[in-house]
Amino acid sequence: MPIDEAVQFQSMGCVPAPGETAADFQARWATAEAAIRALPPVHDLNAAPQALTPTAQAVANQLSQDDHFKLSFGTVPPTFGSVLLEKIVTAQKYIDAEHIGTLQVPDAADEAEVLRFCMRANPIDPPLLGADGGITFSSHYSQNLIPVQPSFTPVNDNEILITARIISRPNYVTVAIWNQRYIISNGYHRAAALLKAGHTRLPCILRPAPTLEATGLNPPAFFDASRINAARPPMLQDFVAANLATRLKLRARNHVLRVGLQVQQFEAPR
Repeated sequence: MPIDEAVQFQSMGCVPAPGETAADFQARWATAEAAIRALPPVHDLNAAPQALTPTAQAVANQLSQDDHFKLSFGTVPPTFGSVLLEKIVTAQKYIDAEHIGTLQVPDAADEAEVLRFCMRANPIDPPLLGADGGITFSSHYSQNLIPVQPSFTPVNDNEILITARIISRPNYVTVAIWNQRYIISNGYHRAAALLKAGHTRLPCILRPAPTLEATGLNPPAFFDASRINAARPPMLQDFVAANLATRLKLRARNHVLRVGLQVQQFEAPR
């Protein structure tokens, strides 16, 4: 990212290393940027998509029937497959390297288990009940909590049960296909963890996109089309290359969602 954007990101979203000055940060950024600019073009970005093994496809078929999955993709299941990790382009500008180190990566020989790893949801911490009756949910994962439309169920003639559901946002590893490039659009940390562990292929959901805008991976949060479409675009493998990334300590944040029941009583004509 440009130096002004990097400085802004570091000042607003990160905790500087003890004793680090602005000049130190700019020097680290310049070193990483110079290494990136010196990279040769990549002439082959074909991630060689292929079908899953029968066992892994059976897991994908079962997942497609999950209610949470249908909330994201509707009733028509998307295409599953596997792609070469070393050919994946990244639109996201940063990942949490420390979080990658905490992930327990399955054996590459068991594609079904790797697929489960790539398709799991993030956990929700135990909720807290406030004195006002409001319930607070928290998660360590950004944008993880989704409220589902409340519903009611008659228990008997004198009782009705009102239900409010909170679900963990389905965090399926997904790769968008645009302009013959395979761009990871969700599940960056698990994909990077697999690459760092020596895996060569990534089982994922494959979604063709007519335009880059259709993927939702738009600036300023993500690289723009000129970088994605460059002769040497940002690659997933760059995140695990020591000389291509500048390490920053991100400020920890929790995603919080609060739910309450508001009751109104009034008289109305029959």
